[in-house]
Amino acid sequence: MRPINIKKKELQELYWQEGKSQAEIASLFNCDRVTIQGWMVRLGITTRSQSEASKLWIQHHPGKHHKFPVGYKPLPRYPINIDLAKSLYFALGLGIPEIGKILNINSQVVYHRLKKAGVAFRKRGEALRGRRRLDLSKSNHSSKFQKKMAEALARSPNKPEKYLDELLQKYFPGHWEYVGDGKIIISGLCPDFINCNGLKAIIEVFGDYWHRDRVNIPIHQRDYARKAIFGKYGYKTLILWESELNQLPVSEIITKINEFTQVIE
Repeated sequence: MRPINIKKKELQELYWQEGKSQAEIASLFNCDRVTIQGWMVRLGITTRSQSEASKLWIQHHPGKHHKFPVGYKPLPRYPINIDLAKSLYFALGLGIPEIGKILNINSQVVYHRLKKAGVAFRKRGEALRGRRRLDLSKSNHSSKFQKKMAEALARSPNKPEKYLDELLQKYFPGHWEYVGDGKIIISGLCPDFINCNGLKAIIEVFGDYWHRDRVNIPIHQRDYARKAIFGKYGYKTLILWESELNQLPVSEIITKINEFTQVIE
């Protein structure tokens, strides 16, 4: 290509007044786009932002998608619960990819939203140490560990759990089993009821005082934390509050359980 000589005024008019792109200007001068880009830097001419360039392209090409194939539809912008993401990151020590899976959002989106919220990320060494503390190692699933947990948690169902167990056995016979006595331990936590008919589903009965009203509730006793921890192993969790069991008619409780299981199926 022959050497070119462009005046600042001429280049500004082509780029800003006429709205031509660097590639279009390059074709006028029989050179490549990088050459025009270099001249703009040399002459101190500012370039358009990405959004300005996109709007200008759409104006010049009505009815077409900018840089996207025909039929492409951009994905919707999913909202993210920043408080929940922070709790999963700091309190439970989960990594960004794990949080993304729990929230069903791309991990890069989670990272940038947390960064925008001013989160101070763990350094790599700190992250690895945190994962070792909170990761469910093989020792957590050994028969010896299971036996100790079962002995520690061995208890009879409380009044709300007994009431729910009666409803489950009456309206869903053979589908749910009470395991709150330590029969099953998942990540060091003991769920109340687990589906025994092929679904990876858990029902937790939460007392309003112990899980919501009192101060300084441990993170592992909060509803979102239990859902997140069980979710790591593919379980969906339904939380039924003690006040719901006391106040709602039986038909509404059964409807909630039905809707919960239908979503999983």
